[in-house]
Amino acid sequence: MDDPAFTDAIEMGVLYSCIVPGSGNIVGGLSAVIRHFAKNSSAALIGRAGVKAALGYNPMSTRTWKGERPTTRMGAVGMFREKLYQVKDKMDRWSTASKKEQAKIEFSAEERVLRDLIEGKTRLRTHVHKIDDIAALLRLVDTFGLRVTVEHASDVNQPEIFAALKKRNIPVAYGPLDAFAYKVELRHENWRNIRHLLDSGVSFGLITDHPVVPSRNLLLTTRWFLRCGYTRQQAIELISRKNAAFLGIEKTVGTLEKGYWASFSGWNGDPFDLAAFPVTVYGEGQCLYRSQSVR
Repeated sequence: MDDPAFTDAIEMGVLYSCIVPGSGNIVGGLSAVIRHFAKNSSAALIGRAGVKAALGYNPMSTRTWKGERPTTRMGAVGMFREKLYQVKDKMDRWSTASKKEQAKIEFSAEERVLRDLIEGKTRLRTHVHKIDDIAALLRLVDTFGLRVTVEHASDVNQPEIFAALKKRNIPVAYGPLDAFAYKVELRHENWRNIRHLLDSGVSFGLITDHPVVPSRNLLLTTRWFLRCGYTRQQAIELISRKNAAFLGIEKTVGTLEKGYWASFSGWNGDPFDLAAFPVTVYGEGQCLYRSQSVR
């Protein structure tokens, strides 16, 4: 929690994040929704918003570890599918067994995570950029009934895949915007893809994927939505109210209402003016930052 990135984010009024570990893993670990202004990681934790998973280039290209694992897109999806089938088979055996036999069927820690996914108790937050990788994820959804989010979707340059997500009520954590397209699965990445996202009506939030784009620059990336027709109000809601709802914390933060946490920033002018900046930032009623440039 002593990372200077937290201080930088606070000074720009960005007070909360969802941390998801391990996009080099096919399945990583539990997400952590945190406040940036806590003294330690335990105090920072607000809640959980699902389990991280990844398809596409990242798990395919991660080879610097001991053991054997497929290094192709097909292999990674196949490995995940096999694990899900194994756990599903064990769940079916348990459900039809007697109580005495059920006591003999044990689920490992890994299997319990996958069991919760299959039962819909946990959401799978899936790193995917390309249309084909999202299509592979949808096949897993259709086979196992998983509750998922699509994280990124930056390479999607056609409307059909967003329409498929809308049809299945699958939300999108969209972004980052303004990042350098440094890998082949981002060859079609462009801010103009936003139009397909908006036209589909799919539920989405906006992310920076810090440090790909520093979290302090979250507001700056909303300008592309203004260019696509969003109002200033809609842009602010995209990174406040809508992101809070996306993470399941909309009853405590994301709007200024009675009973909500007093987390907000006060600016010296229009936040969308390039020269504007926050002069005061409050987090849950505590003054976290006061600009020395106030006149």
